[in-house]
Amino acid sequence: MTMIAASNIANAAPAQTREAAIDWQTDLFLYKANPELNGRKLRSNNVSYIREWNTIRQAVDEQMKPNATECAGDQYWELYSYDGINGLPSGRRPAPSFDRIADAIFYSRHPELAGRSLSSSDAALAREWTQIRQAIPIEQPCS
Repeated sequence: MTMIAASNIANAAPAQTREAAIDWQTDLFLYKANPELNGRKLRSNNVSYIREWNTIRQAVDEQMKPNATECAGDQYWELYSYDGINGLPSGRRPAPSFDRIADAIFYSRHPELAGRSLSSSDAALAREWTQIRQAIPIEQPCS
């Protein structure tokens, strides 16, 4: 598991191999969803964060594709979709990739809810999902 400190995330160049790109974005989402980590590396006793990292990684892996424009030089990997139009935050076009990653984080935290959709009676849980979803968007690379 590769963990990049939050302070280094903004300055880190996206990795060129698929596996490294997945790890890099997994780190990014973990730290955005868990600001209390303050960029520190996970320790072996951080079982819930490690479980969440692995769940995020699986979701990112499923949402990763090669960039057709190769904007970063060699092969570049990115998510299938970004919020807004051309990655610009508009609030009008939520990205399924981010929804799936938010789902992964939420259900990692609430494994007892796996396979169950939230209902209108689950207002607190719906707010938690929304908070996660609002915390994780990133800009589309190359936009």
